[in-house]
Amino acid sequence: MRTIVFIFLASIGLTSEVGAQWRKIADFIGTDHDLFRGSEPVTCVYFLDLPGPPRIGFVGTESELHKTTDGGRSWKSVWGNGGSYDRYYPSDIFFKDSMVGWFTVYNQAQSTDDACYRTTDGGEHWVKLMGPGFQRAATSVFYCAPTNRLLLSNDTAIRISTDYGDTWSITLRYMAFTFSFWSPLKGVIPVSPYPYTSGFWLTTSDGGVTWDSMVPQNVLGGEILAIPGTSSCFIATYGWNRLIQRSDDFGHTWRVIADLTADSSVYCTGIIRGDLSRLFIQTDSGMFVSVDEGVTWKKDDGPSYVTNFTNDRFYAAKGVTIAGMTYSDGFIKGGGLWEEDWPQSGVARSASKDTGVFVTENPFDKLTTLHFTLSEVSYTKVDVLDVLGREVAVVGTGHILDAGEHQLPVDLSGCTAGTYYLRISLGTGEVRTVKLVKK
Repeated sequence: MRTIVFIFLASIGLTSEVGAQWRKIADFIGTDHDLFRGSEPVTCVYFLDLPGPPRIGFVGTESELHKTTDGGRSWKSVWGNGGSYDRYYPSDIFFKDSMVGWFTVYNQAQSTDDACYRTTDGGEHWVKLMGPGFQRAATSVFYCAPTNRLLLSNDTAIRISTDYGDTWSITLRYMAFTFSFWSPLKGVIPVSPYPYTSGFWLTTSDGGVTWDSMVPQNVLGGEILAIPGTSSCFIATYGWNRLIQRSDDFGHTWRVIADLTADSSVYCTGIIRGDLSRLFIQTDSGMFVSVDEGVTWKKDDGPSYVTNFTNDRFYAAKGVTIAGMTYSDGFIKGGGLWEEDWPQSGVARSASKDTGVFVTENPFDKLTTLHFTLSEVSYTKVDVLDVLGREVAVVGTGHILDAGEHQLPVDLSGCTAGTYYLRISLGTGEVRTVKLVKK
């Protein structure tokens, strides 16, 4: 694995490459001086769906997977492919909860049999999973909690596992570009039969147990963004034909709501992200944004992307957009990771004064993770009480902790199912509590 040097920049003093509202937060620099000449292209961006602004997330680059626990302010490498290959990189990431997750590897150039990795400790360590045909390029992964089905696609088939990836069965002979769900059970995937002779969609209403085929009418390319809790979805056309289309009946009928072809210099990646309050598409000349549900769009500057590495090159949710940039002068090279806070969101990313306390999974089985923030240096003790006020576990013994965000694992595997109270005692006399429910 190569040595990676991270460069972090403040939001002032940036170059004029992007608008003032965007700020560069990281570069992923290799030291082996390969054809990418330094900064690696970003191939996927993912943040865990936890309370509050995005904190714990992952970025895949041309040869590594990186993790942050502070919203992108600092990163560390947690996986590497051992070299530098433009067809061997992390392609998609999905977490079941704060501890268990998976990422796929797009691997066409190497015969290393690694299409998917799993973590059980929040992404600190990863184990390679094996399955039929896993030497082929994997594109996407998704876990459906109600049916306990892990869905994985590579370039020849969609596979399903019901034991978190230990064993697999091939269920569909298609390639899924991405998984998008309106609800825990109702979702859609654009697919192509190998070897990509045509394209259509598969929809499910039972979390991937069964699938119905649907040929979209007058819809060109792109990937679907389903809006959770609604029947609406969007699609942005890939390439020079830059149409934005919308459906309000789960993808059965569509209408064109915007046409960006007047700008002949824009080449669209076909990826649309965000929600009804703020939608983004990425092009080779920067980001475009809509604040009226996709009817009108304006150039937001931001990071441009000039190659189709994989699906999730940027994240847009919870008032924050985080995106990778690339350049090309005959060689594709990275332009770093960029961030923009949504103006209407009121998100305060530097939340060191936030005194909120939460756990990442509640109810939970055996393990969960406590998150809390201190506004100043303080003596801190964390323990767990039962409903009678008796101490049943000590999460963190008395320590002096710095100001800022902290995480502690909570292990109640030795306790019976029921209600408990997690207590944080500070040196100032302040006590914070969180109700826990162990399944």
